[in-house]
Amino acid sequence: MIDLDPRRGSGDLLSLFHDRARLKSLPFGDAAWLGSCPEDTSVLIGAEIKKLSDVLQCIGNGRFIGHQLPGLVNTYHTAYLIVEGVWNRDPDGVMVTPRRRGDGSSYWVPVTLGPRNFMVRDFEAWLMSVEQLGGVRVRKTHNRKETVACVLDLYHWWTEKEYDRHRSLCQFDNSQAGAAPMLKPGLVRRVAKELPGIGWDRSY
Repeated sequence: MIDLDPRRGSGDLLSLFHDRARLKSLPFGDAAWLGSCPEDTSVLIGAEIKKLSDVLQCIGNGRFIGHQLPGLVNTYHTAYLIVEGVWNRDPDGVMVTPRRRGDGSSYWVPVTLGPRNFMVRDFEAWLMSVEQLGGVRVRKTHNRKETVACVLDLYHWWTEKEYDRHRSLCQFDNSQAGAAPMLKPGLVRRVAKELPGIGWDRSY
């Protein structure tokens, strides 16, 4: 059974899961379930579901990196970030999203973050940082129906017997055993990284 947090982000998906999900408050993430690994080990799997507009807001204010990412990493054995939306890049690399005219036709408009156009390379760099440095796996979907299908695909892989052979590759990483959990960056560092010429690497 998949647990869906009833708050904004996932509660409206319940009807699309039919009888395969239930509403339950989660400390972090929008969906969670118990998966299996070798030697009958149960592991907790979580997924954070964000629409493109929410991700762009997170990039601007740092809330996901500073709060939600540490929570996902410290709560779940494996965590996923599912980004839902439609975007493209124009010839200059600017991110564009579709808008509809009154006659039903669509056109592309640039995405802005503050006073500037937002570049697709910056978006992909942020996602890669979440995945490679934060350890949260990224998936992309176009709409709510695809998001539900994505969660169900992940759920089936982690729970169904037919995938046991594939999960045999799931090895626990003990290299960080005994290390301190991922901590939320301090206020000084989070503010300092926003200053011109400082950035994240020099904000210690």
